[in-house]
Amino acid sequence: MTHAPLTTNELVMIEASVEKDTSVLEIAQSLKRSRQTIHKVVTFLKQGHSAN
Repeated sequence: MTHAPLTTNELVMIEASVEKDTSVLEIAQSLKRSRQTIHKVVTFLKQGHSAN
């Protein structure tokens, strides 16, 4: 199985979901990505960074 990087659209959707307090599991399921991948992005965003 190959690894595909997150798209800009996916990053923006993750950021919007984090602002709505959506769980990592729910985000991962909706994007069909692993929880670990989403968790890394959520942690990055919570450190004050942006998807833009």
